[in-house]
Amino acid sequence: MEKHTWESHWEHINRSFVERAIERYKTASGYRKLLNAVSEIGNNGRSLEVGAGKAYLSRLLHLRGWQTTAIDIDKGVVTANSEVVDQYLIGDMFKLPFKNDSFDLVMSCGLFEHFPLDTLRNILSEMKRVGVNVAAWFPTCSIEWHILWAARKMLGSDLFIKVHKHNAQDLETLFSALGFNKVRSGAARFGGIFSYAYIYGTQAQ
Repeated sequence: MEKHTWESHWEHINRSFVERAIERYKTASGYRKLLNAVSEIGNNGRSLEVGAGKAYLSRLLHLRGWQTTAIDIDKGVVTANSEVVDQYLIGDMFKLPFKNDSFDLVMSCGLFEHFPLDTLRNILSEMKRVGVNVAAWFPTCSIEWHILWAARKMLGSDLFIKVHKHNAQDLETLFSALGFNKVRSGAARFGGIFSYAYIYGTQAQ
């Protein structure tokens, strides 16, 4: 099987007008809804984005005055996007190289759909260990997303995408089981078409 990498995927996005338009729309709408859900944390905090890729959420928080850190296992992605955050590290999200409660907010964007719930429990446990608050944005992987991903492949993206279908209720149950004191979630659509979910959990009393 041909080897696919996140680096090649992001190179495709950078070349594609359609992909750039999609990302601009996501940034202007869906990602902001997630960040609004955690607005009670305030500004000028310390954030970590896990499996960050282009670090879209960190970019937005950086504009709000946060001290932003990102981590990804792909060296090419980290190198290409290191300037958009205060610190971008190569590392493993299953063993984050940070002390307990190092961050006010630990977050992910488009990550959860790539793992089954039992694996997500391990990822979330590590996110919870290093952060007081945890938030995530993820596509629900319904039929419209599969059509988009098929179109991406036709337009030249060589990334093989294996996804798992989760919804906000699935993640609320998992967050609660891991001991978050308060869990908030929501669902919405991009342009009335692409369904996604966002979730926020806090350990604060």
